[in-house]
Order: sequence, then structure tokens, then C-alpha cells
Amino acid sequence: VDIGTTRPSVTFVYTSASGSSLQVLPDGSSVEHRPKQVCAERVRFEVGSDYSGARAGGPGDVEVSRTVTPTGIFTKELLSGRLEVYHPDGTRSFRNPTWEEFQSRLSKHRHDAEEGCPLSAFME
Repeated sequence: VDIGTTRPSVTFVYTSASGSSLQVLPDGSSVEHRPKQVCAERVRFEVGSDYSGARAGGPGDVEVSRTVTPTGIFTKELLSGRLEVYHPDGTRSFRNPTWEEFQSRLSKHRHDAEEGCPLSAFME
């Protein structure tokens, strides 16, 4: 790496005892990630054990990460893969995952379920 063409930078990462992590990126953005077990408990609390009525953006589609930029844009990534963006002027937008993205995410959560984290049950 040519040090003359790149700028050195630092990323700060804090991980709590619960497994949540907070990253502060070189541009000043902050990113929070929640561990799978915390998300699974929240899903069970919000929709019950049968996961009925689960849908992208619904009550059980819990937040798995959030990003806040220095310009005030707030982005949430939900369990289903849905992205929600909130702008400082009050406008907001969202994007639901495509079927292929959803299936890919579901297979990842099925693997996690084998390790005792039942998030795939919400997405079935």
C-alpha cells in the first residue's frame, strides 16, 4: 500500500457483555449490531412463540443493526433484510428484500437455528 495515496484511519469497536457491538467509523458514522440471541428473544416477546402474522416491517421484524451518519441520516436493518432510512428533514424510505435476498437470509438463519437461535422460525 502506498502511504502517499491513502489516508490512515481508525475504527473504534466496543463490544458489551451482552454481545452488542458499537463501531465508530473514520467518517464519524456509528454502527450498532445486536447479537442473534438478543434478536431472537425480542422476536419471541413481540410476536409470541408461534410467529403468526410475521412479515417484513411487521412487529416481529426486529432491528439487527442501525447506522447513524454525521449528516443525521439514520438507517435500520431488520431481521428480514428490510432497510429503513430516516432523513433529518423528516422524510423516510424503505426497501423490502427481493425473494432471492430473503431466501439467502433465511438459509443463514436456519444455520443459526441449529446453534440454538430460532430466528428462522419467524421467517418461514
